[in-house]
Amino acid sequence: MMGLLFFCACLLLQTAAVLLALAAPRLPLPTALSWFVATFAIGACLALFGRRFGRGVLIIAIPLSVLSAYALQQRLWPPPLTEVRVLRLHEDAVAREQLGPWLKTLLPLQSDSIRFCSATPRRLLPALSLQVAQGIELTVVADAVADVRALTFDDQGRLWLSQTALGRVLCLSDSDADGWYDRRRLVVDGLDRPMGLCWQDGRMLLATATDVVRLPRGGAPLQALGLKLPRAAAGEYRPLLSPSGRTLYLPVAGIGVQPPLTDWRLGTLLRIDLPATAAAPAELHAVGLHQCGGLAWHPLRNEVWATEVAPPRLDFTRLPNEVNVVRPQADYGWPFCFGRQQPDVTWGTTAVCQQTVAPLLQLPPALLPTALQFGSSLAAPAPLRAMLYLVVQGQGDDGPAGSYRLLGVPLDEAGQPLGWGIDLVRGWHNGRRLQGLPTALAIGPDGALYLGDALAGLVYRLRFVPDANDG
Repeated sequence: MMGLLFFCACLLLQTAAVLLALAAPRLPLPTALSWFVATFAIGACLALFGRRFGRGVLIIAIPLSVLSAYALQQRLWPPPLTEVRVLRLHEDAVAREQLGPWLKTLLPLQSDSIRFCSATPRRLLPALSLQVAQGIELTVVADAVADVRALTFDDQGRLWLSQTALGRVLCLSDSDADGWYDRRRLVVDGLDRPMGLCWQDGRMLLATATDVVRLPRGGAPLQALGLKLPRAAAGEYRPLLSPSGRTLYLPVAGIGVQPPLTDWRLGTLLRIDLPATAAAPAELHAVGLHQCGGLAWHPLRNEVWATEVAPPRLDFTRLPNEVNVVRPQADYGWPFCFGRQQPDVTWGTTAVCQQTVAPLLQLPPALLPTALQFGSSLAAPAPLRAMLYLVVQGQGDDGPAGSYRLLGVPLDEAGQPLGWGIDLVRGWHNGRRLQGLPTALAIGPDGALYLGDALAGLVYRLRFVPDANDG
């Protein structure tokens, strides 16, 4: 017993000596002195091991001490990232060489703390550090907006956001144009899980748990469209307005639903012609979409693109998540098929799934897509405007650390994805706990990309600036 305790004590001393050698450049001592002390300690520990246990035990002691010291060093001093992390989204991805313009713009991905505009109250700064790609300036522009799930701007440049769990809609404005949204107005309170927002002809359209309502100017009362949406998908409605402003697309999730469906609208994308009346109800646009976390209008192809979060199987395994091009009257598989026209083990058949539409991008189950936005109206270099921006979370809000990120998916000249996602911002999960939850995207009138954080209660602004080392 005493021999084992002595071995452990020697191993701890050896680990400390190796860690001292690894940390020599960081110590407040002359580097030569640090190395002398570290190597002397290592030599003394090796001599102690050899004298007490024999030289054969060094075969075990040296690797254990080195690995332990390296693990401690990674924990105490995480190395800065020196290259972009490229995530392969599906098996048909093109060669990396075709991403030259994008990689040149974004390399390297640097470990950096988020920046705060000068007007940010110092008492409100959270202990949050994110990894931001080169050429992106990330700034906090609003705080104290817990559970923000949707962002949009009106024609006066004001920022509207919904706080779903709190049942509120806020309107934020920057009164002195210093970058900090210092004024906020509670537009409406006590709503049934408000979610998606879009601005249409001077009025804000808001999707709640059971309907879509208008929030007109001047404090007028709410005007409901009378859709009577099914409660099974409460809080999952994120509307998309067409560029003409005359058509509203509304996804209806089928969370927790199994065949036979109790409502034909479950797992569909509805189309509503505006101004909507009781005589012109919602029409079916597409079916087979389990849960659309985000919708976006393709600026070149005039198509609706939608993310889809897959349901858990009956055997509790996870299916791949998707990005789909949603075409009229198309079937995207749920609940009978998943992924690339694969039959569900309980409900689907090969014959049925061959009639469905395969996803444009197939994401791993650990990446839950919650929002997407095309970058065509960004004030940014051409490669960044030719991107699809995608917010992904972990499987559940405490999912894998690397799952919480903002991705940029490069698009070719025809507007089709090249098949890769490039990390732009990540670090909301620090490996021990979740410290932020990215949820919503919007492009502001200044051409910047705005990102909501539901957990930290923040709104970030991403400005794309040229690298000082370029040209």
